Amino acid sequence: MWERAFFISRSYGSCPYDFGWLVLAEGNACTWEQTPLNQRPYILFSRETTNVNWNDEANVGIADRMVIYIETELLPGGTFTGTFQDVLFSALQDKVEGTLDSFVKEAKEGLNSAGSAITNAHQACDAAVAAFNSAQADVDSAQLDFDNAVASLEGATQDVENEQAKFDSAIADLEEQQRNCQFRDCEWWDAPCHAINAGLAVCQAALEVRSIMQLW
Repeated sequence: MWERAFFISRSYGSCPYDFGWLVLAEGNACTWEQTPLNQRPYILFSRETTNVNWNDEANVGIADRMVIYIETELLPGGTFTGTFQDVLFSALQDKVEGTLDSFVKEAKEGLNSAGSAITNAHQACDAAVAAFNSAQADVDSAQLDFDNAVASLEGATQDVENEQAKFDSAIADLEEQQRNCQFRDCEWWDAPCHAINAGLAVCQAALEVRSIMQLW
């Protein structure tokens, strides 16, 4: 696998024909760059004034370290000349602005997502309140119907009790009249007593008819 983070190369012609001036080899794709992990990165450089084939060990050097210097000219007062300072600050500005734009974009997206979630929560809450109010109205209506039914039942019960009282009073009156219509014990020769019993017979017959009519 090729892992060359920094290099100054002339050409890649597959491993036997790789030419260059400098390379930091960190992989093991080619034989010339293979080295133990504890020795990486592997810094190879040309010992000649031109590029070399990396397989030519006689012309390839191995460096312990590598330092890059950027030489610039200073004006009196210690300020940079040329475009280096401008390029550096421009790159830094672009990097900062890009990072800030990314943060602002992510923040806006987060706010929009949170706003949408809040709106959905409000809608769900309103729907739940409406459903609760509707259920409460149904409960109130059912309670009113129940109360009316209880009142009607109590009224009917009172009517039944009143009619029962009337019936009981009529029965008691009938029984009283029946007691008053009981035959007397008469001697065979007691004509007035027999005449009274004849009237009582009519009384009992009337009471029987009245009893039957009340039962209806």
